Amino acid sequence: MEALIREKSHFAEANDPASLLAEYFLATGQQTGDRNAVAFQAPRHLPLILISQLPRSGGSLFSQLLDGHPELLVHPHEMRIGYPGKTAWPELDPRDPPERLFAMLFQPELVYFVRKGYRKPGKLKQKQAALPFDYSPYDHYRQFISFMKQKARQRSHFSIQNFLGIPWGLRPNGRHVLDNYFSAFFGAWPGGQTVNPRYVAGFIPSMAQSPASIANFFSDYPDGRLITLIRNPVDWFASRRAHTDKGVVRYGDLEVEIASWNRMARLALGYHRKYAGKMMLLSFRELVIYRERVMRRFAQWCCIDFDAALLSQTFARRTILPNTNFNESLEQLPSTVLERSSELTATEVTKALELTQTWRTRLEAVGCSV
Repeated sequence: MEALIREKSHFAEANDPASLLAEYFLATGQQTGDRNAVAFQAPRHLPLILISQLPRSGGSLFSQLLDGHPELLVHPHEMRIGYPGKTAWPELDPRDPPERLFAMLFQPELVYFVRKGYRKPGKLKQKQAALPFDYSPYDHYRQFISFMKQKARQRSHFSIQNFLGIPWGLRPNGRHVLDNYFSAFFGAWPGGQTVNPRYVAGFIPSMAQSPASIANFFSDYPDGRLITLIRNPVDWFASRRAHTDKGVVRYGDLEVEIASWNRMARLALGYHRKYAGKMMLLSFRELVIYRERVMRRFAQWCCIDFDAALLSQTFARRTILPNTNFNESLEQLPSTVLERSSELTATEVTKALELTQTWRTRLEAVGCSV
């Protein structure tokens, strides 16, 4: 297992990332040749739907609802392209060596899922067998390098564009790198492919807590969409506190955690104003209770056809169990997910509601009733 797990900084900050990546693919048995390289190529300029908010707020649920839609290429698990930290939108210079650019975006933990199968962590994970994940990181890497070298050969054309005064949006930037990365990724993952994709979609928890990252996202993706889910603060805190590390409570200070909830609500309302038309603010409660209504609204907002696949959680179009921190049956989950107040004392419930009254009222004023 040690050979499977690496931090991306291990590669991105190395003097020779190409050699380290080659060694890693060899050590993990991923250097497999041409298995998927030319079977599928996603369009290279698809807009990105970014799902981001506080952890334990429904991001995994929403991304898994998108998974089976025929017009969406949905990144598996959490889309950890952030660099230098997971919540930082990566600032990419296409003039850098393509091996280093790949290392900045690459998600080494996906190799673990290739070897062991995929299942989202949580108390229900032992109730479902791991699902196959037929992604080839080596093919992903090889195709990305090929795409970037093609772009490098075109740079002389951009020098001419500069002379002619062609707008910056048509010149190479971080978007070119990301387009190539995602096109190569889905080319290397047959299970994630679809016939007529119109968007790439991915879930990055906590990135929405950084206004600079969201600004950089929209700078690279002026055609992108941001979705932020807000969960009732009482239910959210109960779930957050239950997210332990081997039984050790990490998020037990109610005032500290509720301050984070308030800050996320404030930022989300700011994004809703600033990026009007490009940002959707959703209530987790409404998504659970009125799933079809919410998903129809989402489809209309994105100008994609509504499909019944939007109503079921899947991974590579295979049914997957929800991600929960509580021991309860699958039949109990839809109702109990909205009744986490029973996990708190009456004093804690009252205090959480008092501390969030202002921002809950402001959210309700824009149609997001938590």
